[in-house]
Amino acid sequence: MPRQGLTKIRERILRFIHEQKEDTGIQPTVRDIMDFMGYRSTNAVSIHVNAMIKSGHLLKVPGRARNLHITEKAKLELGLSEQVPLLGSVSAGTGILAEENVETYLPDLGGGESFVLRVRGDSMKDAGIYEDDLVYVEQKALPRNGDIVVALVENEATIKVYENHENVIRLIPRNSSYKVQSFNSEDEHRINIVGVVKHLLRRY
Repeated sequence: MPRQGLTKIRERILRFIHEQKEDTGIQPTVRDIMDFMGYRSTNAVSIHVNAMIKSGHLLKVPGRARNLHITEKAKLELGLSEQVPLLGSVSAGTGILAEENVETYLPDLGGGESFVLRVRGDSMKDAGIYEDDLVYVEQKALPRNGDIVVALVENEATIKVYENHENVIRLIPRNSSYKVQSFNSEDEHRINIVGVVKHLLRRY
């Protein structure tokens, strides 16, 4: 997942907090972080900590000395999480994993950098994908003909069967009420293949 606003220094601090919790079972103090980073005062640590609290990478629990906890957002960006975000929607304008799109987090079923998308509409019903189903999408997977993909078409997310023949991409619905969408090289600005659907989850 892309690192949103994380410098290398702040990434080191987050990884240190995570490793200390994993190794010792307790959170490090600001002074522990100061010693680890080689700073001469806690003020330098506080600048980074406050910035990461503001960006949503750290959570500070009031009333405790060891009160710094890295958030699920930070774990996702650092590849430390065993969960993936469930998105209620996908929009190119705000970024795929923009915080405002995240409804909650679900267990990671594997498959690289992934997210879960809630299905809207019935264009894939004949493939057994229905409204409100959840699909696990692998972002960096290269689509092959016949794969079910999530694509952004003019800033709207769609789930369709992918085909590419002679540099013409076709997004094929599995519902005869919908039309096939075709894109040639001149349409590259209109379409972005976000990822390949790897798993389907239905809640009853």
